[in-house]
Amino acid sequence: MLYAALTLLAVLLVAGVLKRLGAKAVYSTALLLSVLLSLVANFGLGQNYFYNLFPVMHNGGLRISNQVAYFIIGDDLWTQAHFRIAFERSVWITLLLIVAYAAAKIAESKTERSKSPSRLT
Repeated sequence: MLYAALTLLAVLLVAGVLKRLGAKAVYSTALLLSVLLSLVANFGLGQNYFYNLFPVMHNGGLRISNQVAYFIIGDDLWTQAHFRIAFERSVWITLLLIVAYAAAKIAESKTERSKSPSRLT
């Protein structure tokens, strides 16, 4: 939850700064940042899940193996099923963000083309 809040705050701050500076591709840039931060979450959660698949290799028991996973999962519900669910949700969120990024990029390019003067006249 902490990771999601910090990520949302970072994306909104970047979008606000870009909008104030008059950048053309504010939404796609903000979505690209969210995709990159979501990929960091994917790697952290994936590494944590696969690390805990074989608890015998690290003295038994489950543990959080990196800071990113700790920020997302926290201190509660340390089960392999919870680690897997968190990882799978993260993957789906990343895929949705990639689709949203592509849609925003297409929409911004169409808007940019419609604002530019026609070269045919």
